[in-house]
Amino acid sequence: MKTCLGAGFILKVAGLPQLAGIAFIAAFYHMLNHSLYKALLFLGVGAVDFSTGERDMNRLGGLMQVMPWTSLFFLVGAMSIAALPPFNGFVSEWLTLQTMLQSATLQHVGIKIIFALCAAALALTAALAVTCFVKAFGMSFLGIARSSRASRAREVARSMWAPMGLLAACCLLSGILPTYVIPVLDNTVATFSHTKAVNELVPSFFKPTTGNARLDSKFTAEFHDLGVQIGRSFVPGRGLVVLHQGAKRNPVVFAMSTSYTFVVIILFFAGSIVLVRLLTKARKLTVGREWEGGVPRLPPKMTYTATGFSNPVRVIFQGIFRPSIEEARETAIADHFRIALKSRRREEYILERAIFNPGARLAKSLASLLAKIHGGSINLYAAYILISLAIVLVIQRLMRAYLLLTISQHASRKPPTIRLHYCPGDLPARTVRMTFPALKTITVPLFSETVTASAFVS
Repeated sequence: MKTCLGAGFILKVAGLPQLAGIAFIAAFYHMLNHSLYKALLFLGVGAVDFSTGERDMNRLGGLMQVMPWTSLFFLVGAMSIAALPPFNGFVSEWLTLQTMLQSATLQHVGIKIIFALCAAALALTAALAVTCFVKAFGMSFLGIARSSRASRAREVARSMWAPMGLLAACCLLSGILPTYVIPVLDNTVATFSHTKAVNELVPSFFKPTTGNARLDSKFTAEFHDLGVQIGRSFVPGRGLVVLHQGAKRNPVVFAMSTSYTFVVIILFFAGSIVLVRLLTKARKLTVGREWEGGVPRLPPKMTYTATGFSNPVRVIFQGIFRPSIEEARETAIADHFRIALKSRRREEYILERAIFNPGARLAKSLASLLAKIHGGSINLYAAYILISLAIVLVIQRLMRAYLLLTISQHASRKPPTIRLHYCPGDLPARTVRMTFPALKTITVPLFSETVTASAFVS
């Protein structure tokens, strides 16, 4: 969100109010989405903690079988925050990315580079978010229970999962209906962007007479052939497509429709289910025991854990975080025979390693130096007081002697000459211009006809 706000202000200063409005809409859309899916995820985590009494994902698993509603709504929140279509996180993430790609319209090369780096960082963050929440949902709700608390979990009361259902519905609706959310946000953005950006993002394909001033008829006809007018007869509004056509410096068209994507996803899954049932209708269904690698029953300790799932990412970023590993060994009678090996991983992040830890060490060093002064003797403390008082008195006498010497030197000099110039033509009424030697000319008010001035100039 802060990235979009910064980009919006930069585009506004660069004289591109329409693009600035798009950036501000993306920022507010992202803020709205965060308030929805983060609240949903926090409620989901609270429900899991309430039902299992466990917060360690390594000890969870299999909750989807006993907590179906919580699992479903948590899955919606995870897909939303991971910016997967057709949920709301995808829309704001898409708008943010398009804002970063508008750097081609700017003149300053440095700002273009910053925009490009922000776009790359956004893409990396989106990929890590997908990995993170695949881990969060898969390791917590799928598989088998990896602890006794997870195996005893039960679905929470309706008063706990009903608010999650409401937030999940809001995440879905604000994702598949962005053409209705953007005009509402544009009314707020227009107060400080001083332009209506809704025409830049939501072309009026359903009502051509009210918009599309920037889109020529040939360009609009090509999109009509793609089916952008589907639903015109029964769906109100401007249309179901979010589209932006760049200017001459960046003549790229960005278009997407989560509404049509949602319909396509439903048709795809429905068609797949029907096709599978038709193909397997004549087959005989045989129910048997699942294959678990040849063991009678797969124990929880042999299943994939959250730590194991995230280990590839940890290895990739190991060069950045540089975790320190401490080993504690237990040996037998002979030192070269090792009966146990324990390792502990502690991560020190960049800010801790570069700023906080050196600052803490410096503060401790200064405190150690100051601690040596405190010897615990009352006579020593009295000596400190007397020495400090003597130093203050010496400094006071030296300053007094310096001031007296300076005054005597100035008193022996000839008084400076002051020239007064009364210039009613080029100065405000009843003012004079006073010129001091070795000083700039100043203008002072003339309070009376007789001016008496004196100066003490070094």
